[in-house]
Amino acid sequence: MAGITANGFEAKRQDEIKTDLEDAFRAEISPTINVASASVAGQLIGIFSSAFAKIWELAQATYSAQILDGAEGFNLDNLTALLGVDRIAASPSTVVLTLNLNDSVTVPAGSKVQVDGDESITFETDDPVTNSSGVPANFAVSATATVDGPLRANAGTVTVIIDTVSGWNSATNANDAAPGAFTESDADFLERYKAQIFQIGGATYGAIRSRVLAITGIQQATIFANETDATDANGLPPHSIECVVYDGPTPTVDDDVIAQTIFDAKAAGIGTYGLDTGTAVDDAGDSHAVLFSRTDVLDVYLEIDVTVDPGAFAATGDDAIAEAVATFGDVNYKTGGNVFLSRLNAPIFSVAGVRDVTEIRVGLAPSPTQTTNLVVGNRELADLDTARILVTVTPSTEE
Repeated sequence: MAGITANGFEAKRQDEIKTDLEDAFRAEISPTINVASASVAGQLIGIFSSAFAKIWELAQATYSAQILDGAEGFNLDNLTALLGVDRIAASPSTVVLTLNLNDSVTVPAGSKVQVDGDESITFETDDPVTNSSGVPANFAVSATATVDGPLRANAGTVTVIIDTVSGWNSATNANDAAPGAFTESDADFLERYKAQIFQIGGATYGAIRSRVLAITGIQQATIFANETDATDANGLPPHSIECVVYDGPTPTVDDDVIAQTIFDAKAAGIGTYGLDTGTAVDDAGDSHAVLFSRTDVLDVYLEIDVTVDPGAFAATGDDAIAEAVATFGDVNYKTGGNVFLSRLNAPIFSVAGVRDVTEIRVGLAPSPTQTTNLVVGNRELADLDTARILVTVTPSTEE
């Protein structure tokens, strides 16, 4: 039965509406009236049933907008705002540029540099850079993409200077850009919102983690706890917690913001542990030092040997493999996640023309020799970068 039922709202379908109208025409006009689709009455019924179906659909959407699992877009934002949880906004990719400047040259903040071969990806320098050394020299400066989203800029590709300055000789990026993100999808937002409901549960580990993840800029958070009377295997002192956070390869979140969040979420009397320190203020205005740790980012080096079909493998296929593997790492690797070499086969084989992966070597220094999985500590994050991925291509002789 359509309408409000014990199971919620059920919209009437157009075929049901059409049947109801046909019955009404027979009852009110004539039992023998022609309601075939080609007749005048049938055409009127078709027009009315289509319009009425849209009204039912609107009623369904209005009803669903008040239910968490049925709400979308703006309506979902309104419902989740009741608990003070906001959708994660889109963010731009960032990169560290190396600028070569002549003496006494200043490159203003906001100067634009593009990716070579892709005019759609432009970065603007975050700060002004001045060379006062007396000789031409290199200077590092962070830069931010002009549009939001996970734009890919591989090492050595952000080189096209758009806003030219006399004496600004070159620009490049030694490492891949840190990818940004699109606006959080309804599905991801709803999943995170439900997880953050743990906040109302007091000082549970889930509540602490959820509240830390709610900080803008925090991408990952892990909670370690020691409830015993002795230092545990993770190095935590008795009756303490350690919050390990990842806010990007270059930290972006203020230490005191993290500290205050942990202090407000943890139980009174429980100590904190970690390598970083922030200051939290209690209700009485007293300050407290709160310890936490940032994820230790590991620069992973890879050497990948492949055989390829010369007719199908592009001249830039080695770069495509490196990019596919680095992108796989950006999407899949979390704090404490090991580098399983067999899982890298998927992005490698996604490049047209690859016939076989002969060997993958991995390590934390150039020229790696390890051919087994790389074990990552529970406070570490494996970072893959095209600048540290060497692909060796051998043409296949098989037909």
